Amino acid sequence: MTTLETTAGVLLVGLVLRDIFHTLFHPSGFGTIARSTFVSVWRGTRFAWRRGRGPELAGPAALVLVIALWALGVVGGFALVYHPRLESFTVDHGHPAATTFGTALYVSTVAVSTLGLGDVVPADGPMRTAIVLEALIGFLLLTAAISWVLQLYPALTRRRVLARSLHTLHRTRYTDHLRAGSGPSDAVLLDGLIQQLATAAVDLEQYRESYYFRESQRETALAAALPVARAVADRACAPSAHVECRRAGRRLRAELDTFQHQVADVIGASADDDPIGAYAADHEHRPFIDHAALDDA
Repeated sequence: MTTLETTAGVLLVGLVLRDIFHTLFHPSGFGTIARSTFVSVWRGTRFAWRRGRGPELAGPAALVLVIALWALGVVGGFALVYHPRLESFTVDHGHPAATTFGTALYVSTVAVSTLGLGDVVPADGPMRTAIVLEALIGFLLLTAAISWVLQLYPALTRRRVLARSLHTLHRTRYTDHLRAGSGPSDAVLLDGLIQQLATAAVDLEQYRESYYFRESQRETALAAALPVARAVADRACAPSAHVECRRAGRRLRAELDTFQHQVADVIGASADDDPIGAYAADHEHRPFIDHAALDDA
């Protein structure tokens, strides 16, 4: 029984550490626990609050839930390691500790919270080492959670800035301006859009969980604004456009294709299945420009 509990505990802690690594430190990874949690919460909130604010809460709720699951996994894993060895733990002035699993959970919770040792302490070397190791993992978990939030929300801000820029172009009828005549200054504007879109694509690759954060306002929703970028690129590539504008338009098209493939990879679709349309539908945002309008842009 001792070997079974120890093996299960080590595997559980290893699974959590692997998930943390793939979610936070792998350049394009997304851990199994994190991915399953975000997808489940996303689908659940969309189903439960079809007309409410559920989808807007899905991302933050899943973020908190993933961190909680990581912490519970570490606590439970080390508790399984401690439980069959509680005879070597003492309470207060050398009294034997209770050998219940609740005691093991208490010891593990105190250790992972990096609060130091409680009233139940290990008396032998291996368990002292395990306590120290769990405290270090607890510190890593706390640091990783804070870093995750600090890295993710700036990425969401950059995505919203791009969406608002595209919304402004749509509201000011920029495609009509390009149809009337373009010049080098338009190429400069398009290069700025390319840079923003490239940043959004890298952010989506690095933080795949950002897909499950839905904006409540349509003006800041990239899911609704992306067709505007396609319309601008198509208009800029027209034979009548300025040569620099045409070159920038082709670069914008290429960057849009890259972003489209990135979205398809996140949602598990083919690039030929219109992932941008699926993106808008999944986030329940009506695009500023529909596909029929794109043909006329």
